[in-house]
Amino acid sequence: MGKLKKWILIISLSIIILLGLSVAVFFLILGYYNPERKIYDLTHQNKSVLEEKQIYKILSGLEKVKSNELPPTYIFDGKLNQFPYNNMVKGRNFYKLTRKQAMQKIVGNYRIIDFISYDTRIGKPYFFKDTYLYWLVDPKVLVAFLRLKIEMEKKGLNWNKLYVTSGHRTPLQNKRAGGAPRSRHICGEAIDFQVGDVDGNMIIDGKDKLKVLEICEVIIGNQGGIGLYPGTPSVHIDTRGFRARWNSY
Repeated sequence: MGKLKKWILIISLSIIILLGLSVAVFFLILGYYNPERKIYDLTHQNKSVLEEKQIYKILSGLEKVKSNELPPTYIFDGKLNQFPYNNMVKGRNFYKLTRKQAMQKIVGNYRIIDFISYDTRIGKPYFFKDTYLYWLVDPKVLVAFLRLKIEMEKKGLNWNKLYVTSGHRTPLQNKRAGGAPRSRHICGEAIDFQVGDVDGNMIIDGKDKLKVLEICEVIIGNQGGIGLYPGTPSVHIDTRGFRARWNSY
């Protein structure tokens, strides 16, 4: 009888430990792996966005709010109340999205959430994240990124080897990222990305980036800026409305 009690105790403790580990892993996945994307794809038609008109159609279905209609917490936490940022976004339309809407693909397989300022969406477990996200974006920069995809594929280059690192930034996030004080990211007019092995030769080097920059020059032309950042895999494009080029961060 004593042995039986011993085995019951061992089995009970094992079950408790396994349950505890399972719960810990579950919340680890929710907090860090972030299943929102897969859940959204399972419950919605979320095809790749391959045409300009698709971008505009998706954006037209989103709610807009003026900069002065943003929640005070978003304005103050993001430093949008400070000069010169308040003037930079004055009168502009922000998109107000649920977290579910942010999972919608907007350029190729990139989703809206990939272009939203980081500080509005991290630091909280999956179930406790903010109800709404706010996104400032110039549709022209999304179209430019899509055109980059189209032109790269015409030349046999792999657009999927471009990795978006930044889209819209609040002034707070822009400062954390080391951006220029009047960065076009604050106005939602810029996208930063890193260049991988786009030519498929199994080597990531300056030649990959040069091929991408040559296409960027054609697409952006005199209507925007390109950050060249030599010696790094990083590229910046924006739609500021006039020509700008620079080499350093």
